[in-house]
Amino acid sequence: MLNGESQQTGHHHGAGRSFVLKGSGRIGAHWRRRHLATLIIPILLVLLPRCACFADNMPANACPDLTRSWSSAVFQPIKVFTDGSREIQASTSTTLEVVHQEGCTFQAVNSWSSGKLGGSEQVVGAIGAKTGVITMTEIGPHPKRGSSALIRARLVGKGQMTWEYVGLTDDDTMGQAFITELRKE
Repeated sequence: MLNGESQQTGHHHGAGRSFVLKGSGRIGAHWRRRHLATLIIPILLVLLPRCACFADNMPANACPDLTRSWSSAVFQPIKVFTDGSREIQASTSTTLEVVHQEGCTFQAVNSWSSGKLGGSEQVVGAIGAKTGVITMTEIGPHPKRGSSALIRARLVGKGQMTWEYVGLTDDDTMGQAFITELRKE
């Protein structure tokens, strides 16, 4: 490190050449976000407890129908900023509208509001037929002061889903986390 500057490293190999990307700019943040799901999803699929509603002998395409709206009660996400400060975002709620499902994959819209902030984001997800694990990610631009996340969920009963959300803003200046339960309407 020079002059107290942080250093991030990513590797690229191609066409017989190899080089290293260094710096604290958008390349490092983009690389981390892009490869985070690749690293975490296999671990989550192994570690999450199995849902009682899934049997080991179910075919891979026998997934529950998630289409419709899933709404949460009010919850309070924690936000942590790069300077170490934090805040609790009061009176937040979310609705996941699953608009299309093809076997064990789906498209949805996550609409959320805290009274002061809010918006809607596109979501793509997959259901583990044998594990009951639902993995989702928000895609595209998100509302100002919002975050994009890898969302881990499980069906915990008929018409109930537990959500674990950990997200980052595009510029990596704020992280946000919460756990909530959604009910199918």
